[in-house]
Amino acid sequence: MSDPADQELRRAIELLRAIKPGTHIIEASAGTGKTFTITSLIAAALALDAVHPSRVLTVTFTRAATAELRVRVRERIASLAEAIADPATSDAIARAVLAHVGGDDAPQIVGERLARALAESDAIGVDTMHGWCATLLGQYGDLLGLDAPDADASVALPPVAELTERGALVASARVPMAQWYGFMRRIVSVGGLEQLAGAALAGIGHVFVQREDGTMLGDDAAEVARLERDITRIAELHAMLLTEWLAHGEQHVRAIEHAMATKQLSGRQWQTRWLDKRVAAVDYVFADLMRFFEATKDQREDIQRFSSRELAATSKSASDPFTLGDFSDLLDELIALLPSLVDALAMPLRYFIESVQQSLPRKANDFDDLLRLVADGLARDPAVAERVRRSADLVLIDESQDTDPLQWRIFLSLFSEGVSHKRLVLVGDPKQSIYRFRNAEVAVYLAARDAATSTPFTLGTNYRSDAALVHAVNAMYAGAPGVFGAGVDYEPVMPSRAHAELVPRAAAPLRFVEVVADGTQSSVHAVRAAVADDVAARIARIVHAPSASAPHIVRDGLAPRVVSARDCAVLVATNRQARQIVQALRDA
Repeated sequence: MSDPADQELRRAIELLRAIKPGTHIIEASAGTGKTFTITSLIAAALALDAVHPSRVLTVTFTRAATAELRVRVRERIASLAEAIADPATSDAIARAVLAHVGGDDAPQIVGERLARALAESDAIGVDTMHGWCATLLGQYGDLLGLDAPDADASVALPPVAELTERGALVASARVPMAQWYGFMRRIVSVGGLEQLAGAALAGIGHVFVQREDGTMLGDDAAEVARLERDITRIAELHAMLLTEWLAHGEQHVRAIEHAMATKQLSGRQWQTRWLDKRVAAVDYVFADLMRFFEATKDQREDIQRFSSRELAATSKSASDPFTLGDFSDLLDELIALLPSLVDALAMPLRYFIESVQQSLPRKANDFDDLLRLVADGLARDPAVAERVRRSADLVLIDESQDTDPLQWRIFLSLFSEGVSHKRLVLVGDPKQSIYRFRNAEVAVYLAARDAATSTPFTLGTNYRSDAALVHAVNAMYAGAPGVFGAGVDYEPVMPSRAHAELVPRAAAPLRFVEVVADGTQSSVHAVRAAVADDVAARIARIVHAPSASAPHIVRDGLAPRVVSARDCAVLVATNRQARQIVQALRDA
């Protein structure tokens, strides 16, 4: 058997193929070090002087991921520099880089490159797909068909009288062209009229919804006073509803479930699958008043279902309708007042934007339009596409299994092997393709994998889980071919841990809970209650075990210690399930 260090070096050298021009695939199951691999590739490319920091682009799918990745990239450049300087380093990437450079002075050469890269690491591009497209629209006006702004010119806005008649107010009918041009860019980058209207409520675009003296829009003093009272009351109602939901939300849900089971509520309007969706909408929206205006139409309708008016309309008995008491009454009042806030703040800004945005030859009304503007602009003008193409030499697409056809069209037009000598690296796991509701298609990823320059590189070691759990998952999915869909196979992974961290093992790595419904509650509720009770009982047995037989956590270099409550974690899908687990733990 070969030395493990030599195996790691060979794997690192194989991984560095992704720095060569072409399209490369890295498949990473959960826990296999995907982020470490992405950051290592970037650091290695900089160490080999293959790219400049400003010509590296990494595209992820959430803003939270971009923030974390920026930090992780900088940390990896620094740690690789330290490893390069250590003659006895065990860092396989560092050893592979030194082997590639060669010569006695390789550590010095590579170290100097990484020092420069670290100093310029802020220039490394890390963005979401839509954020990157918005940046392109801001940098390359040609994509919109707009000429570059003339700083000395000005543009006429719609007449002030017309705007004030529609509820908006601007200080001047003319603004500098450069300022107007920047405002148009901002409209596009935010994502359209609806998003900006909602943003106004959070203070963005404040100037367009208040007069210069700070008073609210409206010439009628009585109207202004009414709006101020309404807005104050809305804030009070939201605070009261949030407090009520946090304290008694689970009781309200159980009351509705009982009303469903006893036929107090219409079975056509209330079913378990709809209840879960409606509770999730309340959990999301009540966390922040501004979310009422960011929520989808379906989410707003879901919340209204808990109002006294809606509950009465869906109750079987008109004389004795079902209600949630004060909660439903407060929600009725809040829903009745919300239009006041919309009229006072959101709509004036929307009217203003609609009027000004008529000057744009194309509109970006949502995120898909944003992508189409970029895709169509690149196809329409090859010169612009070439300018964009020159801005990046190494492009990494994280979570690439969730790339939709339009996004892939953009990447292909810029960075595919047929049109450039760029390095395009797709990192993902087709088993985790979850964004079909956003038009993501795993078939897009599979086609890209088939057309890749090199054989897909698979991360085959799980660094997150105990060996027993890894082997159990391997065994479960190995016996279920095709479970992830056509073209997506389950590739077994190996555990990195040689021994279990929990000794003696407190439970099987995977546990199946069998539930038999007794007819007193919905089957879904019965299952969730049984799972909550089982989880709580297992945790209680572990943390309350006698010291002689209590499980211990054993980690390399540390003395064994008894498992405590702070070592236990439970992952759930919704806030409601979390509250159910918490209650079960209290009762255990």
